[in-house]
Amino acid sequence: MDYYVLASLAEDINSGWCWVKGSDVSNRSLIQIKNNANGKSIVCEALSVDRNFEEKYRNAISSKMNKHLLDRSNVILMNAWYREKLGIVKTQSNHNLQISFVTKWCICKRIKACTMHPQVAVRLSTWLGLIGIFVGTVSLIPSQPHKLMAVTAIGYFMGRLNITRAWSK
Repeated sequence: MDYYVLASLAEDINSGWCWVKGSDVSNRSLIQIKNNANGKSIVCEALSVDRNFEEKYRNAISSKMNKHLLDRSNVILMNAWYREKLGIVKTQSNHNLQISFVTKWCICKRIKACTMHPQVAVRLSTWLGLIGIFVGTVSLIPSQPHKLMAVTAIGYFMGRLNITRAWSK
């Protein structure tokens, strides 16, 4: 579906959510947004555009010409971090985006939402928590040679995940 993409307000620059209008979004639910043009996707929280937000957005814009941007039916407001992840260069234009809800049982996408968060503290704490789970699991293995094999395997897979790239991008 075509969504009109707008830049979010300056106060939302470090937030892990997108404002969505024209979808059955329930507040604070997790959604996956996929750019159908290039296949890139993100997972983030969704907030629905209501009258209070529309008023605040209109008051934040100094240009009279842009005061009616939210009058369209399908609008999504996202910060530069998420636009870059989706490969969206131009705002105030239509983009073919697919929005789907993330179920509460989809742990992988919930973790993806944390590892793709704009704030580095959230990304770092998520990765450290995942490493802690792996190390804790290895400590439960009773024999020493099996622990060494498990640690080697974990090290290999963590290297394949390329954690430093995940922290920076």
